[in-house]
Amino acid sequence: MHALAFTLGIVLLQQFQWLPNWLWLAPLGLSVFSLFHINSRILAWFALGFGWALLSAHINMQDHLDEQLEGVDVQVEGSVISIPEPFDFGTRFLFSVESVQAGAESGAVPSKIRLGWYKDYPELRVGQQWRLLVRLKKPHGMLNPGGFDYEGWLFEKKIRATGYVRRSGENRLLGEEGGVFASFGRLRQQIGEQIDLMLAGSQVVGVVKALAIGSRKEITAEQWDLFRKTGTSHLVAISGLHIGLVAGLIFFLVKWFSSRIRIARLAPYQVAASASIVVAACYAVLADFALPTQRALIMVLVIMLAVIWKRERSPLNLLSVALITVLVFDPFAVNSASFWLSFSAVFLIVYLSAGRVGRERNIFKKQKIHIILAIGLAPILLLFFQQFSVIAPLANLVAIPLVGLLIVPVILLALLLLYLAPSLSHFALGFASDCLDGLVFFLGQLSYLPVSDWVSAAPTGWGACLAMVGVFVLFAPKGFPARWLAGLLLLPVIFVRQPVIEAGDFKATLLDVGQGLSAVVQTTEHLLVFDAGAKFGRRFDIGAMVVVPYVQSLGLSKVDKLIISHGDLDHRGGAKAIVKQLAVDELLTSEPEKFNWFQPKLCEEGQNWQWDGVLFRFLNPPLEGAGSENNRSCVLHVSSPAGTFLLTGDIEKEAEKRLVKRYGSDLKSDVLVVPHHGSKSSSSASFIDAVKPSYAFFPLGYRNRFKFPAEVVVMRYQRRAVKSLDTASHGAITVHFKQKSRAIDPESFRMKTGRYWNR
Repeated sequence: MHALAFTLGIVLLQQFQWLPNWLWLAPLGLSVFSLFHINSRILAWFALGFGWALLSAHINMQDHLDEQLEGVDVQVEGSVISIPEPFDFGTRFLFSVESVQAGAESGAVPSKIRLGWYKDYPELRVGQQWRLLVRLKKPHGMLNPGGFDYEGWLFEKKIRATGYVRRSGENRLLGEEGGVFASFGRLRQQIGEQIDLMLAGSQVVGVVKALAIGSRKEITAEQWDLFRKTGTSHLVAISGLHIGLVAGLIFFLVKWFSSRIRIARLAPYQVAASASIVVAACYAVLADFALPTQRALIMVLVIMLAVIWKRERSPLNLLSVALITVLVFDPFAVNSASFWLSFSAVFLIVYLSAGRVGRERNIFKKQKIHIILAIGLAPILLLFFQQFSVIAPLANLVAIPLVGLLIVPVILLALLLLYLAPSLSHFALGFASDCLDGLVFFLGQLSYLPVSDWVSAAPTGWGACLAMVGVFVLFAPKGFPARWLAGLLLLPVIFVRQPVIEAGDFKATLLDVGQGLSAVVQTTEHLLVFDAGAKFGRRFDIGAMVVVPYVQSLGLSKVDKLIISHGDLDHRGGAKAIVKQLAVDELLTSEPEKFNWFQPKLCEEGQNWQWDGVLFRFLNPPLEGAGSENNRSCVLHVSSPAGTFLLTGDIEKEAEKRLVKRYGSDLKSDVLVVPHHGSKSSSSASFIDAVKPSYAFFPLGYRNRFKFPAEVVVMRYQRRAVKSLDTASHGAITVHFKQKSRAIDPESFRMKTGRYWNR
């Protein structure tokens, strides 16, 4: 209970939108004395958790980028501390800042920054020391319902600024850093390069590197999608499971060997435990000591030290000590799904095995743990990802022993032989690669089953907690009273109630997609997606990163109409991902020739349809189809007795002039998505006067290179008392158009759900 109270104290702080003042630590410090009073220990542990998280957060927030250095050139000196990650336009790496150019205030640049180096970048190696001219910005990411919190991810990893290397004659290599960590980093990079050479052309080289050195950057999007659908994502990196399996395997092998050949005064199990710690630590270092491996190593240390010191080894006590130790080391771990999944899985296994009478003799009954874990972890998966794999028990039944007991040991053996016997190492890596090919084929066949994964709307936090209690009731020992309560407790995650949209009402959401556009309009029974955001290279796809997770967060997997206003990449880039991952009935666009992979239809002025009492009309492009690509953008007017919403794509003044002449006062809309992101070439005075919006939404990227919106455009709206919001500042913006209220009250996702680490 003390470990749980400590955890809940840390969790409570993470719910704050603003970080409490340092003064909050004073009364919390007094709680330490309560630890010696039995009746108040649980409250004291709760307060300690809150206080420790608060202190850690303040320390992390102090290491920040000064406002005046954001977006300007700064010269820094330091060292490369991560294996450079190549991508389509350059390479990305972590950089430890040791000094800043003269003139910049001391401490103005954070100690750890994430940099990109575009075009003509040199060969970077871990431990190299560089002088670089960089341009930095504070952590900023897209914030959307169901989406990934990039700012939270950076905060957890203590990265307090991002940026890129500027082209400069002053950029130069200064030398190489010494030390153990730099040496291990260089070794990891060399191992990765050797794997690339030995497995050149292999489809699973990225997976092999993930299992060998914890680098998952080369796993393809298709492979991630396969692992996600089959519930095997936890197997494709050095995770707690792998470190635990390797530590356990070493423990039993060394114990067997040392019991036959006395090699020390220690008992065989103590020798085995010591060997397990050493091997687990080396494996964690190979994974660059990433946060999941840190947690796994701490758990192994707690268990094995208890063995060495001959301490009481109650599984629940050991798990509690491990939990507290992990959170003392990293209090921000509670923000990650992997933390909850790993500890919940271990707790479930302990719960199912400790103190139970009888042993399972049937091999199929022994494997029921996979089914129980799939059910038991479903509430957490639904809370974080709005989906879980139905076929995960079957997939893991094969994948866990294959990866943990065969593929990972063979890869580790190959690494040991890499410099001693390269030919044998090559053979071992090839064998591991062949096994992974077979596993991927097997998982691919499973993923074709009709119901491979279950998508649901995101449950509430309290609903997920109730469901976890229901799981423990469901799998309680035989004879446990009121087991029927488990079904009731599971209902909040199985049947997630979404707000009902009445006939004639609709909900419009302008998603935060950076410099691009994507909006979603939902009626009682239908869903429309207008534009799909950008796609840059293989890894940055707004359709997969933002649009699909948002639709799934609504508990939906179907798009009735996908409209791509025109052919610019920042509007059409994510379309393929949407079509691939969601059921899309119809695609309309002003440039159908760019979507011949879907049989699209042309959007034209005059087309209209009704859904659930809501009228949708295309106002552009004209039937004659004249004008530039931007001016041919599909313009969609959504109206009902509840209100009006106008989506304009990238039209410019020429198209605006035609629309004003053609429709006049019929353009009137409560909410206008500003044309062309607020460019000078759009938002003419006559157009704004005709639309007469109450609100203007600007789809913008933070500190975008086009410097949108133009100041003159912003002033144009302000002079007409139009209230303006932009996605860079507010995240996703949602408006509920309701006939009963007729009040237009936009909802900023950043303001509503942002945490203290969000800007």
